[in-house]
Amino acid sequence: MTSGNGVSQAPLPGALPTLPPIPPSSPVKDAPRALPFQVIGVGVVLNLGGEVLIDQRPDGGLLGGLWEFPGGKQEPGEPIAETIRRELEEELAIEVEVGEELIVLEHAYSHKRLRFVVHLCTWLGGEHQPLASQQVRWVRPEQLAEFPFPAANARIIAALLERPHDLPPPDGAARAGARHRDPGGRPG
Repeated sequence: MTSGNGVSQAPLPGALPTLPPIPPSSPVKDAPRALPFQVIGVGVVLNLGGEVLIDQRPDGGLLGGLWEFPGGKQEPGEPIAETIRRELEEELAIEVEVGEELIVLEHAYSHKRLRFVVHLCTWLGGEHQPLASQQVRWVRPEQLAEFPFPAANARIIAALLERPHDLPPPDGAARAGARHRDPGGRPG
């Protein structure tokens, strides 16, 4: 070290070296990256007996083994009712009439954000098959708590349970029931 008069001076014992000042913008943080966003059409399919159709996700995948209301990704430009009809045909081999909107909710996972647009649906035909799931079941709405669902489904279940039970089924149920009804009140 050199003093102002040009004479060298030894640093004091235990003194820390002088470092340049840290700029106020440090430490540099990566800007948060936008999560991918997807709209999911979901069908809450009801039968004349008041039961709802649920399916179990395949083991091993994301949320594997959990139960869900059937549905899937909306294609660009596709109306949400068509998304629901298409997905239920692809996943369960059933035909439905898409009725009133039950709830719209958003849920963020660590890797993506989803908007669930949920409609009540009426089963019109087809024998349900687990084409994209492990199994499919008709259950009473009050039994839904007995099945493990992804967290995002809790609000769907709550909206379904808050729905007045004395209302008639969604549009088309009478027509579907007249054509397809077993003794237990289940369609086909």
